[in-house]
Amino acid sequence: MNILGFHPYKEVVFLSEAYNVVAYHLMSSKAQYLGSTYPKGRSYSSPAYLYESYVYTPCLIDSLAENGN
Repeated sequence: MNILGFHPYKEVVFLSEAYNVVAYHLMSSKAQYLGSTYPKGRSYSSPAYLYESYVYTPCLIDSLAENGN
């Protein structure tokens, strides 16, 4: 299994194995199948991989002042 990343607000880790992605909930030790990362219409003989992930940064627009001061 490969670690794709973590949920920004919940205790959840996203894992992948052979094009399938699951969310593993740390507090309840439950896994939730999220789907396949493999594009529809492609044959499995064509390579398609996840090479990297990035840190999710939530937008903080609500914390900015209304008048720009």
